[in-house]
Amino acid sequence: MSKFIRLAQADPAAAAAAPPPPDPSAGMGMPATDPGMALGMPPMGGGMGAPTAGGAAGPTQTTSSTTLKFPLENMGMILKDANVEKLLAETFSSSKNEGTNSEEELANKIWQEYGGDKFGGVSPGKLGERVPKKEVDDKEVEATDDCKWKRLPAGKNLDDLDITLEDMVNSIKAISFGISKAKSKEAPAGGGGGLMASIKHHRRMVRLSETLDNLGFHDLSDKIIPII
Repeated sequence: MSKFIRLAQADPAAAAAAPPPPDPSAGMGMPATDPGMALGMPPMGGGMGAPTAGGAAGPTQTTSSTTLKFPLENMGMILKDANVEKLLAETFSSSKNEGTNSEEELANKIWQEYGGDKFGGVSPGKLGERVPKKEVDDKEVEATDDCKWKRLPAGKNLDDLDITLEDMVNSIKAISFGISKAKSKEAPAGGGGGLMASIKHHRRMVRLSETLDNLGFHDLSDKIIPII
């Protein structure tokens, strides 16, 4: 007598109650927005970046270097264009700069490159030439390497953008301090300082992170977060 094996059948009621198959893209950590936005970078495709210290939004950087190809409308854009992080690294790579006013000297250098004078004022004749929201080409970037004030918005100077030398010094000091804290990976000061010292350290790191975000240095700000 032949033996028949009956295949198991799914219970129709159980199948109806079963949840729908998961979306293949769900749960894989894929961002809902542009991947760059999750990293604090401007959106791809010519969008506008995050607000900076001057209150204006910075256009997307489309070049592989730090030199920006849009009008430099605020402090953050100017410091990024000047490659301030690299300059700070070079400035403090030598022990001879320890204890000096190198940050102030660097601020003065950048200030004069972008239209300021050596006395902390603004040179009236050094006006920007870039058309708002219009991207320039590599030829323009090369042509303005020795006259970087021309990278500001057309007809405007540092004074028109409400940027002062003091603001620039303080911004560079914040970036410098942020770099040093990110490298040291120090935990909040507890130990001998007690609870109040830890709270003060936390507040200081929060302010630093917010300052770096406002300047558009989002990657550096993100490195400060774990320290808080």
